[in-house]
Amino acid sequence: MQQERTNYSTRQIDAENKHLLESFPNHMAIADKEDGVSVNFITNDNSNEVLGLAGLHYLSDVQLYEIIINILPEHSLDISVTELIENIVSEAFEVLCLDKVCARAIPGSEYDVLLKSFGFTQLGERVFSDESKSSIYNYYELENDSLLEINASSSTPAYSDWDNIF
Repeated sequence: MQQERTNYSTRQIDAENKHLLESFPNHMAIADKEDGVSVNFITNDNSNEVLGLAGLHYLSDVQLYEIIINILPEHSLDISVTELIENIVSEAFEVLCLDKVCARAIPGSEYDVLLKSFGFTQLGERVFSDESKSSIYNYYELENDSLLEINASSSTPAYSDWDNIF
């Protein structure tokens, strides 16, 4: 028998509830709202309990928005990660008109497999260490194909991130 999913919604992280971030890994430095985009708490609609984090986080060193999804282990069966990825990618590409987003996942995890199934391209990996352990994360990017098609059909040249280097 399949378990019924929890009804959930998002709630902005603000000064009043920011202390709840302590439940999440240290390497997840969540910036405050950037250009109207932020990571939010995922909360249970009935109890208002925090189930995880989800949203877009701006990485200034690579000038890309990163998809953040972090579900607390005790709620991993309560939330559809596939639905979260669909909603965040949709917001990034259809509402914000971003040309690409990035994401990271622990190799072999459900999230790692889902990113590949959504068409994300693996770019490499990085090791993060906190007090007692180190974790390797795969890094991914997904390009907004509809913007690429528009740029290809217009007479205006499309510029890539590499153009900024030269």
